[in-house]
Amino acid sequence: MRKDSAAAIVSSPRGPAVLSHRGIWSAAWAARRVLWWKPGITVNNRVPLNRPASMSLGLWLPLLNGATLVYGNESVDFELVDAPEWQSAHVDSKYVLVIDPAEDLGERYLPILELAEASGVAAISSPPVDFMGEVQSGIKAGTFGQMPFGLELEETGTGIKFRSPSRFLRYLDAGESKTQEWVEVEVPLSLTELWFVERRPISEPQTSSTTTPDQSSSHHQGE
Repeated sequence: MRKDSAAAIVSSPRGPAVLSHRGIWSAAWAARRVLWWKPGITVNNRVPLNRPASMSLGLWLPLLNGATLVYGNESVDFELVDAPEWQSAHVDSKYVLVIDPAEDLGERYLPILELAEASGVAAISSPPVDFMGEVQSGIKAGTFGQMPFGLELEETGTGIKFRSPSRFLRYLDAGESKTQEWVEVEVPLSLTELWFVERRPISEPQTSSTTTPDQSSSHHQGE
């Protein structure tokens, strides 16, 4: 298996996108650093596998971390659903990951931002974590959550550009192309403090892609 061999073709607003084995693996592990899924949890994926978030969060992330994938309508630790079907989640499931929701849905719903070019997602909301008595929240109202580790993001005039170990290979209809360090996507996003990602109003003028000293534009890969 070559590191640049195609592993999956998934959908995106730009058209079919080709993901690599390495990109999917990197996206799954980067997401785990935000979600902190542990062995023994149960996961129900209600999203087709031609979606990049479904491939990374709904299949490889749980399988790489000893989770049990559940089919059918029963309560689990995490469910993955598309925004229009958020009410289809089991009423007793602990948390529900919702792809690209247009509004805040409630306490147990964790918004995420799907991005095929990043082999999965560009932002993930996570349950609060009790770290040595200090509760750290992975949810911020009005945002899609935090950037996965290893993702570096900058604003552009029409959207964002990013670089990451989980970057995709190419669009299917684009033919073979030289690998570029940065990938540009026309999804208008902004960064808040602590690497939370929110959608930027299209009418908002672009002032600068430079972050302030207390606002970093990247999640560097951990040790």
